[in-house]
Amino acid sequence: MILEGLAYMVHTALSTHPERFVHGAEQEGRPLDSFLRIAAEERRVAIRSQVFEAAISNEKYSEASGFRTDLIASETQWQVAKVLEEGHPILYRLPTWIDELPIDEALEKLYKDVALLFLTTPGERVVDDDGERTTGNFLATHFLTSLWGAERVAGYLPVEEQRAVLKAYYVTIVSFLLTTRAAIPSVEALLGAQEEHDCDDDPDDRVVVAQWNSILPKAVAENEAHNTMLAYVARRLWQRYGHWKGFRAAAGRFTSTPNIGPGRAAHFFMDILRHFMPPNQT
Repeated sequence: MILEGLAYMVHTALSTHPERFVHGAEQEGRPLDSFLRIAAEERRVAIRSQVFEAAISNEKYSEASGFRTDLIASETQWQVAKVLEEGHPILYRLPTWIDELPIDEALEKLYKDVALLFLTTPGERVVDDDGERTTGNFLATHFLTSLWGAERVAGYLPVEEQRAVLKAYYVTIVSFLLTTRAAIPSVEALLGAQEEHDCDDDPDDRVVVAQWNSILPKAVAENEAHNTMLAYVARRLWQRYGHWKGFRAAAGRFTSTPNIGPGRAAHFFMDILRHFMPPNQT
């Protein structure tokens, strides 16, 4: 996962424009407070439409302009690149928790709160052997797994550079919320998920054990690798942070493989692999 994260960094090289950051602009004690503010802004002024439409309708980011055409095959990354380049104050007004919380505490709160964000971001309605259900949102699975990969890399850096990583991650998450076709989770949905998962599991409880015994073999057998990574990361976080219930819920919320066009996915990922493979071995 570290290699995958590094490969994406090398391949996309998107700037979050730290020169635009306004540090400590929002007095917020934890990431959920920040997500609730964004959800409230969405309800009040449809902030997602404002930011997204301003970026994608700008001719300087069109395919004809040549703007990051290497990302067109991935679609979402291309749209995120436009949003990051165009910018908006909601991206750059940073909350105080990023600078004020100890790194370990900031990470714990961030993992838990992006899990709530993942659990409340709409996926797809599917019918399979388990009946009709809603999948996890493919884009939102990266909220947890990308933070895990970023933490693995950032752990080798000085504390202030670790904070810089958290800031870049936060800005990127907000840009994804403003880019995804799925609705930004509402204030009510986020608060409801917080209340529902506001407890720790008893790791010896028969129901908890049975659910993990169901999730993990399915994750290992999955063709969609994002589900395997999701279950792995959520299980490790569940073990690390006192068996918090939300991580168990996230682990079992598998996603479906998106269709980004015939052949485009293969070409996109081969481009990424080329950064880590010797010549003539791709």
